[in-house]
Amino acid sequence: MNHRKEVLHAKDNIDDGIGMPSWNLVGFLVLSSAIVFLILFKGIRSSGKASYVTGVTPFVFLIVFFIRAVTLPGAIDGIKYFFTPRWEDILKPSVWFAACTQVFFTLNVFFVNVIMCASYNKFDHNIYRDSNIVTTLDTFTSILVGCITFGIVGHLAHELKVDDISKVFQGGPGEIFSLLIATINLNFFFTRTCLRHISRSHLEIPNFATSF
Repeated sequence: MNHRKEVLHAKDNIDDGIGMPSWNLVGFLVLSSAIVFLILFKGIRSSGKASYVTGVTPFVFLIVFFIRAVTLPGAIDGIKYFFTPRWEDILKPSVWFAACTQVFFTLNVFFVNVIMCASYNKFDHNIYRDSNIVTTLDTFTSILVGCITFGIVGHLAHELKVDDISKVFQGGPGEIFSLLIATINLNFFFTRTCLRHISRSHLEIPNFATSF
């Protein structure tokens, strides 16, 4: 099952143009940008307070997504596929490249926003404690998102009566969004996306300002 046209409104070929925007997405983008402006209006202190909300709320959404995913018919088969190792792929460079990309992206390794935020810490701040907390939460989040994704993939395989789950999941950065929207209320999903945009943007904008 391919949700590229129904969900992403993607064209088969760039020669066909990019098509009309998703107005749900446009609305949430405008709303989230306005909220980012209000957060940063009084400087970095208000940004730090907002992080408590933007940092915790996405986990609430992920738990909701997880409950929804695991209760779908066939979800358990997908989760089993997720946790079943394929030892023949362990020596493939592409596997390790994908793993390193995942770690660097989710932990924001060498990203300037980490350096900028760290500059506001006290000199004797316990950075080792923070590193352990962040890496533990990152690992937990990655496993949780994996269970959500493959739970939905297992459900799609069940609906399509496909035994080989790998034939259902195409992969790619947009696939998880297509799968979530296909099984979860569209506005609920875009609310989560809006919060994610706020979470990143209210740190990236100070980064840009700091560089000057």
